[in-house]
Amino acid sequence: MSTTRLRKAFRYPDDSGDDEQGREELDEEEQDVVIRQLQAENDQRNSEYTVKTPLSSLTLLSTETRAKP
Repeated sequence: MSTTRLRKAFRYPDDSGDDEQGREELDEEEQDVVIRQLQAENDQRNSEYTVKTPLSSLTLLSTETRAKP
């Protein structure tokens, strides 16, 4: 029989000393939700950089070619 190990959610330490603010474990469904949210955020950031990086490169190239006599 295999046992399932629950992951503990990371929390920054605080000065309140109240460690019983909520449970620290994530069940499998909660982990999946967190993973999907992180993937969506990552995909959004990647798409922003994919669009912005070529545009900024074109801007730099056009200003460099104008500056050269």
